[in-house]
Amino acid sequence: YATARAFLPPGAALADAAQFYATRHPANAPPKTVAEVAAEFVADRQLAGCSEIHLHDLKTRLQGQFARTFAVPIASLSANLVEHYINHLKREKDGKPASARSRENMLRPVVSLMNFARRRKYITADLAAEIADIPTPKQKPSPIGIYTPDEIRAMLADAAPDLIPALAVAAFAGLRLAEISRL
Repeated sequence: YATARAFLPPGAALADAAQFYATRHPANAPPKTVAEVAAEFVADRQLAGCSEIHLHDLKTRLQGQFARTFAVPIASLSANLVEHYINHLKREKDGKPASARSRENMLRPVVSLMNFARRRKYITADLAAEIADIPTPKQKPSPIGIYTPDEIRAMLADAAPDLIPALAVAAFAGLRLAEISRL
């Protein structure tokens, strides 16, 4: 009692501290695995109307690579484990270190998964916040390439007729590939 009391500010009751702890660390939280929560999360995003491309990305990253690496209860994860995983991520096809962009692309859905798990009371709010605070991997800016008019002319001349509109939009409108694909 004396040790616990020493951590409390003056006037705070030990029972209040215990109640605060119990609400943030529920003993009756369901012991869901990372794979189970990832499947629930993907199903939730599907019901929310997310695009097939986004759902495929979530399935690949969370239900695939992340769930295979962490075949444990989701509540047993820690920010240190997840940060180590992100920082040492390897490309699946050849085992080489992943780029900063790839590591960022993995971190973002992991943070979303943890926030989903928090809302479902599978993990504590503290754990979700710690994982959300993992620093985003820094990317080295790459040089921006600009095609000359002659290069664009050559591309359009050599392209299949059905690709010419997409190439022209890409060259002159500044749209991303995903936006062009939707058009």
